Amino acid sequence: MNKDSVWVENVREKFLGHVVLVRWLDANSSGDSWVSLDKFKPRLAACLSVGFLVQVDEDTLALFCDLTADRSNGSVEVQGNPAITIPLCQVQDVFSLSEEDYIRLCYNNGMEENHA
Repeated sequence: MNKDSVWVENVREKFLGHVVLVRWLDANSSGDSWVSLDKFKPRLAACLSVGFLVQVDEDTLALFCDLTADRSNGSVEVQGNPAITIPLCQVQDVFSLSEEDYIRLCYNNGMEENHA
């Protein structure tokens, strides 16, 4: 999916700084064994990433899983970790996540921890 500048600006305006779910495609390995060429079926890995959207431009989209505000030097410096940078050509969709969406996503994946 080719992203034009209008798509990039729309994503930036709607989602920058928000918690988002990104649906994207990645390379996929055939595994660690030999595969017959006539039986080989190429495929991509369908990926889902969730995080704070901190950057989007014509080439990449970047998420931080965690954010913190360091106030140790008298000013506030926002820091994030870990980061993932996804090539924009691999991005299929970007969705904003509400707190309810996030909780539902966790429960659907067996992460039934207490939440505030």
